[in-house]
Amino acid sequence: MIDPIWLSPLDIDAIVESVHKTRRLCVVDSGWTTCGASGEIIAPVIERTQEKCKVRVHRMGFAPVTCPTTPSLEAYFYPNARTIASTAYDLPQGGTICWMPQERADLKSLEFKGPF
Repeated sequence: MIDPIWLSPLDIDAIVESVHKTRRLCVVDSGWTTCGASGEIIAPVIERTQEKCKVRVHRMGFAPVTCPTTPSLEAYFYPNARTIASTAYDLPQGGTICWMPQERADLKSLEFKGPF
């Protein structure tokens, strides 16, 4: 796992090196995927790898809707530990497994609660 803390300068070489090894890339953004950081990370990776290897790419971020203000809707809006783990697990299989880890009460406090 690579955890960049800024987009500029972005250590794209480390990400490309990892993609060459795994042929997979999942980018999780704490914003909308349209015009977001995930696109800025994925684009140069694909530009550098497109002729050398076939890469499976997935990006996660806010759902393309208005930010919810209720906890029951936040579960569908924000990426969380369970949805990230599920996506990372399904990516090598082409998204065909649809596995979801069990919810754990002891990890609830670690999940993002939203801006309100």
